[in-house]
Amino acid sequence: MRVVINAQLDPAFSGGIAQALSGLVHGLGSLSGSDEYLLVCTPKSAEWLSPYTGRNQAIHINRGRKLAPASGVRISDGFWESFSPDLLHFPYQAYTRTNVPTVFNPHDLQHVHLPECFSEAERERREVLYGDACRLATAVVTASTWVKNDVVRHFGIPAENVHVIPWGIPTAIHREADDRESGDVLQRLGLSCGFAIYPAQTWPHKNHLRLFDALHLVYERWGTRIPLVCSGAQTTHQDALHRRIRDLGLDQQVHFVGYVDPNDLRALYRSALFMIVPTLHEALSFPVYEAFAEHLSVACSNVTSLPEQVGDAALLFDPHDTHAIADAMNRLYRDEGLRTDLSARGARRLVGLSWEATAKRYRDLYYTLVTRHGNSSVLQQQIMATR
Repeated sequence: MRVVINAQLDPAFSGGIAQALSGLVHGLGSLSGSDEYLLVCTPKSAEWLSPYTGRNQAIHINRGRKLAPASGVRISDGFWESFSPDLLHFPYQAYTRTNVPTVFNPHDLQHVHLPECFSEAERERREVLYGDACRLATAVVTASTWVKNDVVRHFGIPAENVHVIPWGIPTAIHREADDRESGDVLQRLGLSCGFAIYPAQTWPHKNHLRLFDALHLVYERWGTRIPLVCSGAQTTHQDALHRRIRDLGLDQQVHFVGYVDPNDLRALYRSALFMIVPTLHEALSFPVYEAFAEHLSVACSNVTSLPEQVGDAALLFDPHDTHAIADAMNRLYRDEGLRTDLSARGARRLVGLSWEATAKRYRDLYYTLVTRHGNSSVLQQQIMATR
């Protein structure tokens, strides 16, 4: 089977979507068998993805050709078919209509739930592109049942066309930090152990402003100053965050460290006391999985896909309620027994979760779609592979 994957992402602006793609590439590259995976990349994404590729994968660098307009779905002019694919995978929000079976990942419908975070033009662009792609794709894949139900309900897609395949843990494909390396990272960033951590780009829906209000409230109610480390790429919303920090007198308490590479991030997790995730919308939280993998306790929002993801392994709160956020932070900061219990529950939530498991489920779906499309040679390969 020959699968062509649209991998023309810029990781600097794609956040969790880029993490999902690199993990999927890593997972597919670890599988045995005669399947072939061709990654269609830009020069920048080729450089970024090449360390994650395996022996069954090749990279084609697309130099300067725009394959999918920002305004919506494009009808193929033969470019994708020129690679002789059995299946095309569009793993992020770009899509081209072809005569080949396709898989599409819409990731989430945030524009529907938080329209205030987008311009009218961007909301319309997403609505048209996502809707058309979901209807045209042979199969749609989401990472949670919550997002599947959202897609089915909003776009009227048959439920049997939407498949749930959870992602793996992004930091799992990177080396674990030891005590010395963790100490070096803390020293370089000017930090000390025992902080709360929130890894998130500073978009408004990540809810940093209420988190800062909650930090201030913890001090007012309990006299405790909880140090907070915020990692992740900074956005145009950053000035508003710094103003709130100054107004609340949190300058010595909140530390922005910007984007940190995965190895440094693992060192930060190792040195943190707990993770706080007050986001207003999440299709699936990679930081939560990463925290579970590092035996770090978590407090997070009780909205969208998060309750499904964490089960009983996190302290849940209403992200619109500053008092609820403050109470959750204070409980985790003070109660070592609660942190220990939650970290153990979190580790159990990861049983069976890996990029190899994710890749195998995608491969199974690829085979199903290709054989349904009538490629008898691929069906024969699948039969032989199971003997």
